[in-house]
Formats: sequence, structure tokens, C-alpha cells
Amino acid sequence: VQLWALVVGVAVGLPHGALDQPAARAVLQGRFGQWWPAPFIGFYLGLAALVLLVWSVVPVIALALFLSLSVAHFGLGD
Repeated sequence: VQLWALVVGVAVGLPHGALDQPAARAVLQGRFGQWWPAPFIGFYLGLAALVLLVWSVVPVIALALFLSLSVAHFGLGD
């Protein structure tokens, strides 16, 4: 069951997440020029590290935050 949940999550999440890069380019390119990927990647990796840290220290709170942010994100329709 967990494997199927992972497959569905990746199948839906990857195309959705792929839209982050064009949106970041539109916002950051004017300010950083051709170097816009650097702050974008730095922010993305920093956020991922923060999520892993919070998830390992307080998993119940991390799950509640994740679900709340997911509801807000998908509820607002991007």
C-alpha cells in the first residue's frame, strides 16, 4: 500500500513541482539575471533541509504543518 501511495504521490507531485522553476525564473531573473538559479536552488535546498530537520525532531508537528500547508496550497489553486 505504501509503495502505491508513493507512486501516486510522485506521479502527481513531480509534474506539479516542475512548475516551480518557470515561476521562480519569472520572479528572480529580473533581479539576478542569468544567475537566478543560484538563489532558487539555495532556497529549495535550504527548505528541504529544514523540512527534514523538523520531521526528524518533531514528526507529529511536521506532519500537521505539512498537511496544513498542502491544504492551503492546493486549496488556493496555486
